[in-house]
Amino acid sequence: CIKTALNENGEKIIDSMLEYYEAETHRIEEKNIQNIKYAGARKEGNALIMDKAHGTPLNKIWLDELHNPTKLLALGVEFKSLLNKLYPDVEYQKVEMQGVTLEDTACVKKANIDLNLSNIFLDGENYTITDYDKFIDVVPLNYILASAMFVFAIDSGFEFNDEKFLQTLGLSEKEISVYQVMYAAANGGAFIRKDKIKKETAEAHDQAEKTE
Repeated sequence: CIKTALNENGEKIIDSMLEYYEAETHRIEEKNIQNIKYAGARKEGNALIMDKAHGTPLNKIWLDELHNPTKLLALGVEFKSLLNKLYPDVEYQKVEMQGVTLEDTACVKKANIDLNLSNIFLDGENYTITDYDKFIDVVPLNYILASAMFVFAIDSGFEFNDEKFLQTLGLSEKEISVYQVMYAAANGGAFIRKDKIKKETAEAHDQAEKTE
């Protein structure tokens, strides 16, 4: 993967991605986190060169099981375990959004909020993360989980708002309503295909626009 800077702002983004890669690689080694790594990166001129990730992207694995609810549920549990393993250190904070408050929410620092299934490759038991150009100082860990589900729903039509699915992953409806606002604000109002979720996300986007 090659990302080329076309202007000064683009160069800043590339520099920040390289710094993030180096910091995350150091953190993973320091925490002795096994079987997870970021795809290698280096800067050449005004371009960031990312090493090719080996294995199968998680979204391909999920798509192959799209009509198997039991298997998808198991994959969801595996994905949440992956996030917990990648971010073992959490701080519990109050999260407020559009008048909704989430008490004692597990949050992580300097987190990659672009951990979509298509950006994670599985090779045997080893995970490689690619395309890490979106990160934030502090974010709820469950937002990263919900965001990945939103993207998969948009790409596949997956009806992830099944009560059993949400409960098993530890996502409440209240959390989903907050994370939809956050996701819409961060992604230009991308809507979820499922009718109910699509309507709620559209309303969340409208609310987010009013606050800008």
